[in-house]
Amino acid sequence: MKRRVPFLCLAGLLIAMAALTLGPMWDETATVDETTFMGGGFEYLKVGSAKMAEENPLLGCVVMAAPMLAFDVHVSDQAQALMEGKAFSPVAWPWLGPPRRFQELFPTGANWYHYGLSEAQYFGQIVVYDPQNDAERLLFWSRMTQLMLTLATAGFLFYWTRQLTGNDWAGVMAAGLWGLSPVTLGYGHLAIAEPGVTLMYPIVLWWLAKTFSTSTCRNWFVLGVLCAVAMAMKHLAIMFGPIIVVTVALCWMRDRSWPGMVVLIKRAISLVAGFWAAILVIFFPHWSAPPAIDPVQAKALNVPEWFIALRPLLIPGDFFKAVTLKVLHSQAGHNAYLLGKWSETGWWYYFPAVIFFKTPIPLLALMVIGAVLVVRKARQLAFASLVPWIAAAVYVLAALPNKVSIGVRHMYPIYPLLVVGIADQLFRAGRKWQIVGWIGSGLIALIAGFTYPDFISYCNAFAGGTQNGYRVMIDSNYDWGQDGKRLKQWMEQNSIPHIYLDYFGTQASIEWHKIPNTRVTADQARQVLAGWLVVSVSELMRPEWSWLRESRKPDARIAHTLFAYRLP
Repeated sequence: MKRRVPFLCLAGLLIAMAALTLGPMWDETATVDETTFMGGGFEYLKVGSAKMAEENPLLGCVVMAAPMLAFDVHVSDQAQALMEGKAFSPVAWPWLGPPRRFQELFPTGANWYHYGLSEAQYFGQIVVYDPQNDAERLLFWSRMTQLMLTLATAGFLFYWTRQLTGNDWAGVMAAGLWGLSPVTLGYGHLAIAEPGVTLMYPIVLWWLAKTFSTSTCRNWFVLGVLCAVAMAMKHLAIMFGPIIVVTVALCWMRDRSWPGMVVLIKRAISLVAGFWAAILVIFFPHWSAPPAIDPVQAKALNVPEWFIALRPLLIPGDFFKAVTLKVLHSQAGHNAYLLGKWSETGWWYYFPAVIFFKTPIPLLALMVIGAVLVVRKARQLAFASLVPWIAAAVYVLAALPNKVSIGVRHMYPIYPLLVVGIADQLFRAGRKWQIVGWIGSGLIALIAGFTYPDFISYCNAFAGGTQNGYRVMIDSNYDWGQDGKRLKQWMEQNSIPHIYLDYFGTQASIEWHKIPNTRVTADQARQVLAGWLVVSVSELMRPEWSWLRESRKPDARIAHTLFAYRLP
């Protein structure tokens, strides 16, 4: 019976995770990116085209959209035209740079090099929130696929940590530290790509450590396959490149067992062959290379020269196009906010900052304790115990130059690695440190309970708490358009027939929920003489809203993200 207790605790933990997320899964409106992912996967499942998922991971989108096939999803004429490539947005995005007029970039019509970002975003919205569809059910079941991946991640962390330490309770601690964190509960239930790739990170690194101990070409081939699956879940898996290189180099330096050149080449070929073979399977039957393109149009679209030069080798073309677009996006930047400042190119310290402000303080403390313990005993530890720490450090360092500073969710995959490392070190350090770990786990569970159901908006005390976290960071860190349904409930409870609205989210969801509103900009809101004005805090913190933000306090606040002002 004693041997079963840890497994019963793990089962209880998984039930608690599900219980804490089922409410938000149903109550939260679609966040900014969810309908785009769902639409991209739906189009591929219906017509076999990856056009609506070209910047997003194909496999991740397909997983999210799969439950939609169980419903009689109505596809409007406009949505059908977008799927068939007969309708396009008035503006088109080059591969790098601001949007331009569609006719300017494609005077004779769209071709393979068209970057359909605008169409993909619009398509997802009008399919999910079609008036004839049950958008809430579609969204709930798409989110359910990601919750299953999140629960699977907790289960795998239990297994990996148990294998490292030989102790079932260490596995329970790792699963609990991760599964009850508001960061996990906030993003692990959404129809976004992070839950899938976050499951793959510990799996890939567990196999990498296994490959070090049994370094066969077969194991390196399987490692390549796992990396490909991770890339197809989210392109953040590109970080496996530097992680594998650094980890392999440190392993060889530590053990002083440098392989011969022939062995090294065989392993590299096996890794690449496994990766490419899996990508071909995922993108089957679309194995064609990118088509030729006129040099003038290539320049207008800012298609990289290396892409044109290597074009015949880039098979499947859809995969290499998607990865290239994502890399170019990270180089170009994104309008972002941090600590009262705005930037188009981000800050090198953005991700360490959001980790510091979004992570529960007990978990931050355990990270520091675990890091100190592992550094002190690094020479005596088996290399498998160092792998999660090395991988997390390389991941963060490699992300620093990224100019897209929009969310802690991009750091989501490091949390499973860190909790495995923490539990491993605490259980190696003795009973005193194990008690510290259990106290930290209990505090994190309490924080989750007090945070419910506003996990997305959670910020720790260093950020002023969840109530004031918007002063430090916004967007997907805080206000991602999740409170549309709560806005409607507030209006009904207070008998408010109409609002003026600036909403950071999917406007289609506002219309689908039949929320009487007039959309206004900051300048238009100045002209409103009477009525209720509601502004999403991700919009309110923009410079153009300073006249309102600095002149008065809101008369009401819906959840944490919507500020309501009664005018005059």
